[in-house]
Parts: sequence; C-alpha cells; structure tokens
Amino acid sequence: MEFYRTLRLTGLLLALVYPLSVLTVQGGTEKPERIPVYNLMQDPLVSGVEISPDGKTIAALFNKNDRIMVLVKDLELADSEPVIINVLNHNVKWIKWANDRRIIAGAIVEEGIWQDYYALVVMDKDGKNMRHLISDYSIGNLIDLLPDDPDYVLVEELNIDNQVFPEVYKVCVGNENRKWRILESRFNIDHWITDGNDDVRMGVGYLSDRMVIDAKMPDGSWKTIDENRYLKDPQYYPLAVGKNGVAYVLSYHETDKAALYEYYIETQKFGRQLFKHDAVDIEDIYYSRQADAVEYAVFTIDTPELHFFDEQLGRDYQSVSRALTDTTNLIVSRSADEKRMIILAGSSGDPGRYYLFDRENKTLKYLGSCYPDLEKMPLSKTEGMKYKARDGMTIYGYVSFPSAHSGSPLPMVVLVHGGPYARDKNEFNPWVQFLTNRGYIVFQPNFRGSTGYGDSYWKSGYRQWGLAMQNDILDGVKILIDNKTADEKRICVMGASYGGYAALMGAAKNSDIFRCAISIAGISDLNKLMIQKGNYLNRALIGDDPVERRAGSPINYAPDIECPVLLAHGTDDNTVYYSQSDDMHDALKRADKDVTFLKLKDETHHLEDIKNRVSLFETIEKFLNKHMGASSGEK
Repeated sequence: MEFYRTLRLTGLLLALVYPLSVLTVQGGTEKPERIPVYNLMQDPLVSGVEISPDGKTIAALFNKNDRIMVLVKDLELADSEPVIINVLNHNVKWIKWANDRRIIAGAIVEEGIWQDYYALVVMDKDGKNMRHLISDYSIGNLIDLLPDDPDYVLVEELNIDNQVFPEVYKVCVGNENRKWRILESRFNIDHWITDGNDDVRMGVGYLSDRMVIDAKMPDGSWKTIDENRYLKDPQYYPLAVGKNGVAYVLSYHETDKAALYEYYIETQKFGRQLFKHDAVDIEDIYYSRQADAVEYAVFTIDTPELHFFDEQLGRDYQSVSRALTDTTNLIVSRSADEKRMIILAGSSGDPGRYYLFDRENKTLKYLGSCYPDLEKMPLSKTEGMKYKARDGMTIYGYVSFPSAHSGSPLPMVVLVHGGPYARDKNEFNPWVQFLTNRGYIVFQPNFRGSTGYGDSYWKSGYRQWGLAMQNDILDGVKILIDNKTADEKRICVMGASYGGYAALMGAAKNSDIFRCAISIAGISDLNKLMIQKGNYLNRALIGDDPVERRAGSPINYAPDIECPVLLAHGTDDNTVYYSQSDDMHDALKRADKDVTFLKLKDETHHLEDIKNRVSLFETIEKFLNKHMGASSGEK
C-alpha cells in the first residue's frame, strides 16, 4: 500500500474512530462565542514531548493545576495509565531522556542575557529515585546526553566555587551522586559545544562588546579562534561539530542572510556553504550523531520550514505534511535509531497537536492536544503582509482577524513585539487569540531592527528607537486605515518590554492616531535604562548620547500624551526594572493624564504566574472595552 494512504488510514482515521489520545482528554463540543481569559492564558496542558531512546515511552511537560509536572506514558501498552510526576515542587521547563529508564528535568532558577541556567533533577520514569543531578547548590545546562555511555551525561555547571563561567562535568544519572570535572572554566566562555564523539570542542562567550569563540585544537590545547565585535564584524555562531572536527556554523560573512557553512577549526577557515535562503536567515539545524551529518536546516519566512539534506527523511516528512495539510509540522523528538519521531503540528489558528510518526511501519498516530480546552473554540487565523515604509524600505508583519470577520473596518490593536531584536511569526499566539476573540483586528509589525530578515534589516534599527523603528509601526497602521481594514477612530497600541516602550512612544507622538496605549513591562526612560542595564550592546544599539536618549524617552512626553494609558509591571522584573513603569505612572499623574497602573506582585519579566496573567488580561479587556468598545459592540 502506498505510504500516504497507509499514513492516513492507520493514523488519522483510527484517531477519529477511536479515542487514541494517550496524553489528554478532549474538551467539550460547545463553541462559545467568548473564550474565557484563563483558557487562553494558562500554560498548555501538554508540551515538550520527548520520546525515549528505544522509542517505547514518551515523556511530556504536563500542566496539573497550574504546576508544570512530568507525564510519562508507555507507548507499547495502549491501556496503561500515564504516570504524573511532581518534580520537587518545581515548575519544569524542559525534559530529556538520559537513557531508557531515567529522565532529566530542568527548572529555571537563573535567567541570563544569552542563556538560562537550571536546577537539574534526575528520576526514574516512574518518578522514583529522584534527586538533584549535580547538587542542591549548583545550576547548569545539559550539553551532551552521551548516547554511547547512557549512565552519564555532560553538564556545564555553575557552583559555589565557580559562579561566573561554567565548568564541564561528567555526571552519573543513576542513583549514585557521582561526577568528575573534565574541563575547567575558561575566562569569558558561557556555553560549551561537544562534537559527534562526545568531546568538548568549542566554547562561546558573550562580552560587553564582542562574542568570543574558543576551540580545542588537534593537540588538545585550547585557543581563542575568533572575536566578533558586535555591529562591526560579520557574525557567525557554531551550532554543532561533527565527528571529524568540522563545525557547522551560521554566518553572515558572505551574504546578508545568515547561511549554513562548514567551518574548519584547525585552520579557522570556512568550508562549503551548505544552504542559504535569499529572503530570510537560516535559524537552526538538526545534526544527527547517528548519520554524522546535518539532516535538515530550519528557516522561517512566515512559518517554520525545513530544508532536508537527508533525502529519505525529506520524503518521509513530505508524506506527513500531505496528511497534515493545514498545519506547520515540526520534528521535535526522535528515538536513538531515528525510526520513531514526535511531530508537533500547529498553526496560527491551531494551538498544536502531537503525533507519533513511525518511519518503519509508515504510521502516524495521534497523541494529544496542547490545549484541549481550545479544541472547539472559535480561533482566528493570521495572514502575512508587507508594505513600504515612508523611506521606501520593505517592512514585514502580520494581521489577524476575528473568526467571524465580515470584511468591514474593525477596531484594531497594534501588538508590538519585544526584544526589539526578535520577530513575530505566523503561529499560535494566545495574546492575539484573546484580542481577536474580543472583536479586534491585530496588527503585528516586524519593524526594522527585527531579526530573521538578514543582517541589514536588523542593523537598520541601529539607534532608531523612537525614530524609524517607530515610523515603521505607524506607516503600517496608516496603510491598514487606508485600505479600510482598521477603523481609524478605534486603534490602540500595545506591547511588552520594547513593545511597551513603542506603545508609550506611540501615545506620546501620535495620540491623534491611537485611542489608547497599553505598556506591559515597558521602558519609559532610556537614560535610566543605561544606569540599570548599560552594557555596551545597549549603548551601541540605542545610542550613547544622553541628549538623544532623553529625546527618545516617553517619560519626557507625559504632558503631550492625550490618550488613556494602561501600565502593568511585575515587581520582581530583573530585565526591565519595575521603576520604569512606576516612574511613568508618576509622570502621567503629575501631568493629570488618564492612567491606570496594574502592579503585578512578585512577578517577573515573563509573566510566569497564571494568576497575574489572568488579572492582566482581565484588566486589558476592561480597558479596551471602555476606550474602544469592540467587545461590547459600542461605537
């Protein structure tokens, strides 16, 4: 029987006839017009699914009463009950199989500028024999699962004796707490990369003004092989190292878009260009230790796409995509022999479902939904757009419409992404779904300075906070007004972090356009930001002239703001300090402006507490109802 037919009949049809979901219980059949705030703002019921090396068991993050635990399910016993594991009362962020019997869980305890460090916990797959992997007083990251030595893993660790740059330890994953150091820390190195032989071969560090790359030479010595100065030198970043010592790196040294290259460590020379895309950066790769080769590269025009170097895997993947036609389908986990894979299928209007793909038996089995409470809800879809800014530069973005949109102009929320050196994609976004469900069109501009569209695109945002970056947002809004998409009298600007800054600048500069502004953990004072977070990169990207920074600070325009403003900020935010919103609130109050300030107690920059997320969006709903009227039907 042809593969595609087998795939559909064996996997999808049975999933419809029999409730084969091994992870979740599906939600009800009603389609309420209004989705409860909690249903959208909660963490997914199931996420981060990982298959064991032997392909017989799956583990996943499981949201039980708003605590993220670990779920384990035997794939060979269809009727068996899943095991739910509370990991030392941590909210687990990720899981990995150490071997077929033991699971490692990471719970975030320290946020870094470039990467985070975790408390690492190891346990049996039934939850027994649980312990900290390294120690109660250490944090770290997994860097190699050592598939050829399954009782051990390699960990980069920060500890009491070494609190700045991580050392590398080989750690026992069994019941005995045994480890030994295999590599001392090196000054300025924050992250280590192993090769296909499980040997630590490269290290990457981030200084205030440059990125440092160290490498192990064939004679065993370590050497700094490159120092990339931010904004001055062509950047490249190592992702993997093969068994022959050739690294696979993303680089801008020949093209405006990040391309995938071979890199020879010993000679410090670039080899072949393996893949590039003319429109966007290459984002990531999958290196197969079994094949000792890069099997595919990942890039995103609107949704993530895979370019395959392994032709058979590419054919298998296309068969999956023909069966799951309306979703973006990502390979998120695989067995050691790569014959069984976990597929995550989702889209802007589909919060995601997991499938087990058996390449050998040619079957695709439905596992469960990320958000079963949203399965029967009316979700909106997102469309890509591009437009010309006032200086002629092409800007990219997205527009999402309420599910029952008739085509007439509607009130619109401009949702500005944070970073600002990041980007929005055409994918499921709970914030977008909340807003469209309440009757608003949502515009998400990837203004200049956004990443993913090439080196010149993001560098064009250099020192353009409040200037060209802000104009790009406004130019997109005007186009959506002119083409009768948005109701010009009911437009609100909203964002978090940098997006909050942009919302405040929109209110300051364009109160005639924006009927209201919502700033979540937003920056209001660039000079104060430099005191609080004044590293070289911030100074270079934002500007080092205090007069220019003052001119680009919303707090100094409080008397000019004529539209209502909602501020929200977590009191424990260590990324953008709480004082940024507190000061803006005081300035608006002194100017006798219409301002509401929601203080999110004990909250971080990332809105981790579900109670705070629900409170925030309930407040946003009331604020928008009052000033825009879409949800209540007011004009």
